[in-house]
Amino acid sequence: MGDSLDENFSLTDDKSSKISALARLLKRKRAAAATNTHGDGVARPKKATKKKRKSKEEADERTSSGVAPPQMGFKAFLRTLSPGDCRTPEDQQQLLERCIDGPPHTDNSEEAPGDEAAAKTKQHILAGVSFLDHSSLPPPPSSGHLPYIPLCVEAADIDLSSPQPPGGPGVMVLVLTHAAARAHDISQWISVHGLGKEGGDIGNAVRTALLCSYGGGRKKEQLDRHRDDILNPKTLVAVGVPGRVKRVLEQGVFRFRRGCSPLVLVDMQPNVKSMNLLTLPETRRDLVALLEVLTAERERAAGPLNLAFF
Repeated sequence: MGDSLDENFSLTDDKSSKISALARLLKRKRAAAATNTHGDGVARPKKATKKKRKSKEEADERTSSGVAPPQMGFKAFLRTLSPGDCRTPEDQQQLLERCIDGPPHTDNSEEAPGDEAAAKTKQHILAGVSFLDHSSLPPPPSSGHLPYIPLCVEAADIDLSSPQPPGGPGVMVLVLTHAAARAHDISQWISVHGLGKEGGDIGNAVRTALLCSYGGGRKKEQLDRHRDDILNPKTLVAVGVPGRVKRVLEQGVFRFRRGCSPLVLVDMQPNVKSMNLLTLPETRRDLVALLEVLTAERERAAGPLNLAFF
């Protein structure tokens, strides 16, 4: 690329020769730019400026049940899901299996445990849960789907009409979500509208325990507040994030009410960044760890654990 106009024009002063020399120089520059030689005589392909886009049909590919095909990557699989996609027991089991197989072992920097440990975890959790079939219920709307919670409670045949059900203190319904602010919104909605068979109408308001960092205070003060809420005989519902619920459970604060088959609802509603409980790696790992502990507790209580994604 050491060519210059002076070198080309020094040969002749004829006007046509100057034009020809200029044309040859421009041609060489264009060829060099196209092959990216860098002056070393080595041709290099020009870098692509645009990424290859997947077709809309490939990006939206799903099975007839609404669940992404198993060969799809886990992150792409989660991005295709929306509230209401996994409503049959088969779809919910496939979703939970993908949560156990993919995360928490493949998308973090920690040393991944062996496949044998993951298989044992999956077997242990799947043996201790019963997936709630809510496919016959109307699908929840894309926004404001909290009225769908009472319908799931009714489908699980959980009776909250009695203010103090037998079996001592403990919750009967646990709602898990991705953030403390979201947990507070769900708790407030349940406190106002209740979980009666009217589908969310006022008439069966219940006391809820908020198991998250919402409200401030030191962690010890928060745990004491959680203990008081759980041990209140009127507390039938708990709402929180998986990490805090797991910690409260390990400290002996959280408990399900004896003599009932509790219901665990996993909130799939995305936040403002289109992330939900399963697409956030940390909360997804906490969910798998929490379910492993909860199923172990239910084995000792000799009762099933109803699970539903909504």
